[in-house]
Amino acid sequence: MTIRLRTLLPVVLSSCALVVSVAACSSDPSSTSDGSSSGDPSSSSGGVDGGTSGASGNNGSSGSSGASGSSGTSGSSGSSGTSGTSGSSGSSGSSGSTDAGADTAGGAYPATHLAPALMVYGNDRLLLAPKIVTVTFPNEAKASTFEAFGDLITTTHWWDEVAAGYCDKSNACIGHGTNGGHVHVSTAAAKTYTDSTTPGDASTIKDFIKAHVADGSFPAPDDNTLYVIYFPTGSTISMKNGTQNASSCQQFGGYHNNVQIGSVQAAYAIIPQCSALLGINVTTAASHEIIEAATDPLVGDTTANGYYMDQTRDAWLAVGAGEVGDVCALLQAFGAGGLGSTGPGPHEYVESGYTVSKSFSNKSVKENHAPCVPAAAGPYFAVAPEVEKLVLQTGQSKTIELTGFSDGPTSDWDVKVMDMGALSNPFAQPVLGLTLDAAKANNGTKLHLTVKVNGTVDATNGAPYVIIASSGNVVNYWPGIVETK
Repeated sequence: MTIRLRTLLPVVLSSCALVVSVAACSSDPSSTSDGSSSGDPSSSSGGVDGGTSGASGNNGSSGSSGASGSSGTSGSSGSSGTSGTSGSSGSSGSSGSTDAGADTAGGAYPATHLAPALMVYGNDRLLLAPKIVTVTFPNEAKASTFEAFGDLITTTHWWDEVAAGYCDKSNACIGHGTNGGHVHVSTAAAKTYTDSTTPGDASTIKDFIKAHVADGSFPAPDDNTLYVIYFPTGSTISMKNGTQNASSCQQFGGYHNNVQIGSVQAAYAIIPQCSALLGINVTTAASHEIIEAATDPLVGDTTANGYYMDQTRDAWLAVGAGEVGDVCALLQAFGAGGLGSTGPGPHEYVESGYTVSKSFSNKSVKENHAPCVPAAAGPYFAVAPEVEKLVLQTGQSKTIELTGFSDGPTSDWDVKVMDMGALSNPFAQPVLGLTLDAAKANNGTKLHLTVKVNGTVDATNGAPYVIIASSGNVVNYWPGIVETK
């Protein structure tokens, strides 16, 4: 089973902890903004992208990820999840930990475990030196904030971490970006816009960009240009991703796409400003889309792609882990405090006073460290299954071994499991029954998970679940999936 997820940041509805699309709950959801703790004046809006599963199999699915769930989407283009729903997954864990603290690898860190997933490069163009063009509309109170953010963000420690190791087919790697200019659109934003990830489809967003390049108000693009367009709260963007449709601040909090302008396929990111009640952060959404656009700018290209999750890893794709931001946006679903909490979530990092999105790093994974960077302080820890994919029919069950691992000595951490269906509909009966024989782990700990199919497994998307490892405010996860064949 192959699920193509792309770059929309899913929105999480704080009133009901609802993720509209499980397959996209990345991208990707942000917690309540942290203006006080981060100093980010834009903290009242934004989003995290996820990437919706939409057009499976090709790059054309930009990521309307996330249905209500990133960037993020997620959950696509995105999104997007919420914490506190894990209890509905049918997960249980006996309070007694088996051999937490024991290291079966004889003191080696990390203990031997299933190989982690990686982003795979599809030989497409990257934004090697992004030129961030910040676009705002009349009377935008935060225009100077967005402009300062765009001028700075691709030169920071955060950028060095999230971009490290992403190189093109000539072995040129993504480096620091530059200020590509500030555009103050002279006319008020329209109430509605449309867009599509399919080349040739009608798109008033693409028409808007092309018209402003033609009249000289937007700088002409080159292969490194990224137009980052911040829409006011009164505008609604409708995105078509394959056969799926999504709306800003309902199914996604941001996305990126591309448009043909002359001989250049120009990349752009759309950042709607959603109601503060949704608890979405503008700069989290923008940073999510900027790093995803740099690593996979041509989302409408059906012949190649940039960096995208390994298509053989169904479990990761099924939880919305498409582009680099989507994997980490999902952390918000499982973090301490959940929706409505203040301060950066487990999917976020504070850089130079701005709250930004963590992102998946192949480099860090290959070095046996945390996949989402910048990483939390202290050793990285998680619990991996012996196998990610199980083939089961209704009524069948199977017990698998799990292994705790960390990249250094640390205290025991908590372990639980969640049926991802609980994120899209927390009131529905979970498809999977998930039972752990222990609730604590450490490097080398062996646990056992019994997976039972209680309902009907979706024949296309399967029934994904996640193994969550947490200690205080630090949370990590590893996905699994049940399929029927």
